[in-house]
Amino acid sequence: MRKLTNVLFVFALSLVLASCGGEKAAEVLLAPEIDATIGVELGHYWNMSGVAISPDGETCASSAYDGTIIIWNYKTKHQVSSFRPTDSEARGNYISLQYTSDGKQLIAGSSNYVVDVFDIENGTKLKSIEVKGYSGKHLAVSSDDKFIAVAGKDYIISVIEIASGNVTKTFEGHTSSMYDLAFSPDGKVLGSASYDSTACIWDIESGKLTKKIVAKEEVKAIAFNETSDKFAFSVKDLKFVEVWDLAKMKKLNTLEEIGADQLFFKGEDLLIRQYSKLTLNNAETGAEMKSIKNYDWSMSVNGDIIATAGSDGVNITDISAGTVIGQFGQDTRYVSHIAVSPSGKFIVTANSHKSGSGGPDILSYAVDTSSSFSAYGTSGGNVGLFSFLGTQDVIFSEELLGDGYFYDLTTGNSKSKMEDKVTDPFSITSDGALLIANDVNNSGSYAIFDATTGDLKVELISTSAYLYFAGLTPDDKYYVLLTMDFCKVFEIPSGKEVATYEREDMDDIVFLDITADGKYIAGRADAYGDFMINDILTGENTFLAKDIAPQNAVLNKDKNTVAIACGDWTVKVYDIALNTQTQTLKGHLASCKGIAYTPDGKYLLSSAQDNQTIVWNAAGERLLTIVGLEKMGEYEGETKDFVVFSPNGRYDGTEAGINQFIYFDKAGERLPASDYKDKCYTPNLLGRTLGQSFTEFTKVEAE
Repeated sequence: MRKLTNVLFVFALSLVLASCGGEKAAEVLLAPEIDATIGVELGHYWNMSGVAISPDGETCASSAYDGTIIIWNYKTKHQVSSFRPTDSEARGNYISLQYTSDGKQLIAGSSNYVVDVFDIENGTKLKSIEVKGYSGKHLAVSSDDKFIAVAGKDYIISVIEIASGNVTKTFEGHTSSMYDLAFSPDGKVLGSASYDSTACIWDIESGKLTKKIVAKEEVKAIAFNETSDKFAFSVKDLKFVEVWDLAKMKKLNTLEEIGADQLFFKGEDLLIRQYSKLTLNNAETGAEMKSIKNYDWSMSVNGDIIATAGSDGVNITDISAGTVIGQFGQDTRYVSHIAVSPSGKFIVTANSHKSGSGGPDILSYAVDTSSSFSAYGTSGGNVGLFSFLGTQDVIFSEELLGDGYFYDLTTGNSKSKMEDKVTDPFSITSDGALLIANDVNNSGSYAIFDATTGDLKVELISTSAYLYFAGLTPDDKYYVLLTMDFCKVFEIPSGKEVATYEREDMDDIVFLDITADGKYIAGRADAYGDFMINDILTGENTFLAKDIAPQNAVLNKDKNTVAIACGDWTVKVYDIALNTQTQTLKGHLASCKGIAYTPDGKYLLSSAQDNQTIVWNAAGERLLTIVGLEKMGEYEGETKDFVVFSPNGRYDGTEAGINQFIYFDKAGERLPASDYKDKCYTPNLLGRTLGQSFTEFTKVEAE
């Protein structure tokens, strides 16, 4: 009853204030009264590095070059648990994974020269075992769960007792790095495949080399059959696989014209992966019995189920059916750039993708509650991917090489098209009259064009040097071009060159602006972890913040406050005039990349490689999180799914986005977002949280 009274009071108050005239009252969104906390599944945000199926076949683990490990229920495609480094931990990448045979622990090889042991049930790291020179690749776990084998410094193979973390045996003899390691199922021997063109069999008990087989090229993979009486190894570049009798140490046969990056015995047959080709072959004749669609490089096998992982996520394949039955793990978009439209009605992001198909795309999130979410495909890079048309909520971007479109963010449709004229980077003057871009018909030429007709007006410079940054100052007076060879400042609209710098003297520019005292500045993020501000006309350094790993930055409307996206997962805010830090915003789970203020200066947006875009208020409080969905295997520009959610449990988005990302945790039990829809689903959550009043709210929604 108390909650209902509060809602009615807010509703009544809003009506009273509205009837008094003047500024509309902001809607108040009360925290929903729920018995759970909201959660989001972000998946991996970089390419996959390893995968393993649990012994019971219920879950699989995946690792990526983002320092994370995720345990998945691959049937439901949902996360069971995850292991993410904290902002104080060393963030090496996990390269290889393997479950213990009882399924209780996960062994992970890290590029930080350690083997980590995780307790899966409790979601904790049990121990880290340091191995000098270990790259994180090619670990093997014995079938009795007592030992791990890895290759470290000087190509020495170490056998490590899991319980104590101590090295119990070392095997020396290889003269180059390992491609693969495998214990025989009975635990008596260890096989190794090496760049030094040898396959070796080592006796575990004696610690001696039993057999060294010399091939003519690098040996890529080695595997034992389930009864430990056979082994096979592959010489990929020469394309053959040899099958041996382990007890007699006698070659049984050679399978010609078969290259393999990984080998697994399946009964008396061989499962062979070469690049993205996966086949089941007869181990005696080499005859291909089945060809299975595969996805990239890492593979784990359990019975009839194969898990593979690569640039497009985890794929689960049924061997008997020869079909993919599950695909998940990398469904989110990495936001490389954020901007807010001139009116403040739209948040626009440029997004990279992990699947490798198509170019980046642009997503438009409507703060204006009368508009909707839109997505636009592009063919460009991420430097100057789009520009606003003056003060209008219209962006210009390139869908196909040389074909640019003006997209009306309000309708989500294109207004007009410019064919065979310009390509990125794009900068449009604030009056919408001039467009500065690359000339499609004159390769490497940066020029000024009529933004309406696309007619060439002034050529600035012709260069083939790689582009790092291009942009206009807010008053359209100067255009700055930073390439691998130089940094040049041009006066607009004359095109006159007014300043030139060596690249090293004005490198790593991330934004242009004008300070409160009228200086034209470039914000820079250098390679040494420092952030600095330079006068673009004199080169003078006017501000310096050291050791913050800057990735991007932006000035607020007061032109004296700078917000910096940092590599240590934080956003840092500074007062330029006082040269002091005023805030540190924490909430991201990876290096921050994009940063933007709303035009009124009240809200700050940041994005990171964790695929989250966070909305902060002036006090540094996290208000909302935005996540865009990338559907693997589809052209990204056609994907139009997302979620927005608040820490207190409110959420909004498309049905597919909500189903993919959002869940609720009730005392450790995972519940679907639909269980809390009546209380937590809040249409237009973004605009309503930011207090925009582009349309009338006729009521406060019942809780």
